[in-house]
Amino acid sequence: MNILHTDINVFKRLWVHVIIQAKTDLYGKKITSTNTSDISRKQNRELNRIQAFNWFKNKVNKEIGSFIWICDILNYDSSKLCKKIISKGGTWKQQIV
Repeated sequence: MNILHTDINVFKRLWVHVIIQAKTDLYGKKITSTNTSDISRKQNRELNRIQAFNWFKNKVNKEIGSFIWICDILNYDSSKLCKKIISKGGTWKQQIV
């Protein structure tokens, strides 16, 4: 087995999981409780949702770790993938993993 090939696959899987985590942050479980600790969690979840949405929609940032950069290294069309994730709640996972 070519160790370099294995390292590249691990590297790509890592970045696929970054997209999966961002999708989870965007569409994760909603918290409806009025408990004080749950309210803080709800605020954190909402902040994560906003940050994930902005990360997916950012068309300018091409630095390491940006959505566009990850799509480029994985040979995905970032515009099409973003539309699938944002509009459909993300049925894309099964297609790329």
